[in-house]
Amino acid sequence: MKRKRFFICLFTFLLHIQLIFSQVEYFNKVFTQSTASAVYGVVEKDSCYYTAGTILDSNYNNANRILLSKFSHNGDLLWKKSWGEANKMYVAGHGCPIILTHDNGFATIGGINDSTQTWHSIIMKHDAIGDTLWTKQFYDTISTSVYEYLAFYDIKESIDNGFIIVGEIKGSQQYDNDIFMIKLDSLGNTKWYNTYGNTYNIERGFSVIQTPDTGFLIGGYTYQAGVDYSGDGLIVKTDKFGNEQWQKQLGGAFKDRIAFVTMSYDSNYLVAYSDAYQEVLPGYPASEICVLKVSPSKQTLWSKKFRNQIDHKVMNIYELDDHNTVIVGYSYISDTINHKSGNEGFIMKLNEFGDSLWYREYSYQSYLVNGAHNYFYDLKPTSGGGYIACGYFKNVYQPFPQSTWLVKTDSMGCDTPGCIIVGVKDYQLEWEIEKVSVYPNPASDFINIEINQAINGALYFELIDRYGRQVKQHTFNNPSSTISLARISRGMYFYRVRSKLQVLAKGKLIVIR
Repeated sequence: MKRKRFFICLFTFLLHIQLIFSQVEYFNKVFTQSTASAVYGVVEKDSCYYTAGTILDSNYNNANRILLSKFSHNGDLLWKKSWGEANKMYVAGHGCPIILTHDNGFATIGGINDSTQTWHSIIMKHDAIGDTLWTKQFYDTISTSVYEYLAFYDIKESIDNGFIIVGEIKGSQQYDNDIFMIKLDSLGNTKWYNTYGNTYNIERGFSVIQTPDTGFLIGGYTYQAGVDYSGDGLIVKTDKFGNEQWQKQLGGAFKDRIAFVTMSYDSNYLVAYSDAYQEVLPGYPASEICVLKVSPSKQTLWSKKFRNQIDHKVMNIYELDDHNTVIVGYSYISDTINHKSGNEGFIMKLNEFGDSLWYREYSYQSYLVNGAHNYFYDLKPTSGGGYIACGYFKNVYQPFPQSTWLVKTDSMGCDTPGCIIVGVKDYQLEWEIEKVSVYPNPASDFINIEINQAINGALYFELIDRYGRQVKQHTFNNPSSTISLARISRGMYFYRVRSKLQVLAKGKLIVIR
């Protein structure tokens, strides 16, 4: 009787898993045009996905157009629209150039390089089907330098249904740019603007949010031109009129990268940036993911760092409704054994205390393919509980140009069904099980991995809890490795040993304390 009840429960569980998978649309697609394209922002509306980016204008040399596209829930391109002018360079903003607006439409931002070789910026308001309602262009009329430059990178809708936009503007000196923030009403009319920065420094704003006190928080970057190892993430807090209240530089002795910001449910701020842990040559840092929570009074409440590959570039951060956080970007991977390297997109999920729940990498073509590079620039949670991520793919050795790249995952970050259901999904193992030993089991403080097999490239050990959450990942290149179990709670876990492309061994691990 107990045996029968067990099989009934198992069947019900497997049926439940299958129903979940059948309700999720997974896809990993590139969209090759006759010319190169890339997307930097994505939003969901009515179970469809809308992206904003840039496409090369095939009719003119050295000309780009701003591209707005609509995709179905399963990743089919439904339509695309573009804007530009002959012999002008139109580019979408590189923070997040598209938002949904309160009237069920969209707003997009970008920059324009005209015949005078100066940059100015543009905002376009679209209706629900992507047609343009109005357009506003903005020029640098406030800097005293002859090197005019104004760029828009990120846009949000403000609580009064207007817009807040950040970017950069030319400062008073040749090597001096400042963060630029402008407040517009719902029709694109200027209410106020302000700049933030120091003379002889380059400052850029790539991320902005409105805070509960109706002020704003800017995430960006600062460095001093010509100074080796210069570069830090930067956040700037302002009041509701854009007056600076404080700023905070993030990073250490090496060249760190852009800070991106989002609101936390507890009225504090979450910040993510790429923190350089080494820089062998000036200008070539290797960075890890750094996430911190900052209070409205500038105090760092906690800070966490993660390094899964040799280099990470954080491109955005969002807090979810369940108070967890997701970070998106791309990583540089170098395989010294196979002499292969390239970039792959990543998504990382953290709990509300900054602890890693899982980290996954994505590619249209693996970095093991010569010349393949995969870049994620933005991500949004979807109504189905998963994620939609966008960016671009290119391979310098293949004939098709740089292409728009779109990936849809489930809630666990899987872009194929069941990628974390260890023991339910029947993996085809590359090695016989006796080739891999994981001991002791049960374990307390550490485990050892012994491999009786030639290793050809980096291998990965993954520890997954009974809810499917990845709680530990370890990369190794040697036949034997010791892995710490510090901060792993007691209980039963699943483990996998895998290469980049295939699961090699799997099993259960008991952790005792």
